[in-house]
Amino acid sequence: MAQLEGEFQAEIVDPKWSRDAGVEATRALSHDLPAGSKLGTVECRANMCRVETSHGTVQEYQAFVKSGLLSRTKKLWNAAFSSHVEDPSPSGITALTFIGRETSPGPEAPSVRN
Repeated sequence: MAQLEGEFQAEIVDPKWSRDAGVEATRALSHDLPAGSKLGTVECRANMCRVETSHGTVQEYQAFVKSGLLSRTKKLWNAAFSSHVEDPSPSGITALTFIGRETSPGPEAPSVRN
């Protein structure tokens, strides 16, 4: 995960795509959030977006991944992603997801870890 974070931080901002992708990701992922989950920071650069989410349980996180990132009817663009639980605690979990630009190879291979 540190490698993806480093790659993301090293990217330049593509002014048009970054702005439009951030708005689109926020809209699409907010639409698919299960009850008990919250969308945090959404930031996009030249080739990927970084999305922070919080969830009450691992099951809520898994539901978010399934409906927001894997579903055939998802409202987000079709691209590779990598999603990881960053901060598990008794009060819930924080997850970090990197979503590639549709025209780029994306962040590593698509994966879901929990």
